[in-house]
Amino acid sequence: MLIVPINLNFDQPGNSSRVIYHKIGLRSSVSDSPKQILLKINLLFKLKEMEIKLEEFNELERSKDISKTIDSLILNRHYID
Repeated sequence: MLIVPINLNFDQPGNSSRVIYHKIGLRSSVSDSPKQILLKINLLFKLKEMEIKLEEFNELERSKDISKTIDSLILNRHYID
């Protein structure tokens, strides 16, 4: 989620702080350039991709078949650069 608090006199700054605190998104500003906003959106997609890969790894690890986990990591290259 990319949150942009527009009205600083109401609950929007507090809501955006909660988004950051719970690590469910990033905050942007109305003064951010389109390039800055695009960079934040791309970062969100990368973070989601890493989260999915981590979930896949954890699922394999829970299977208790370490050789399967290692083979999957090697064959599918599920690691963070």
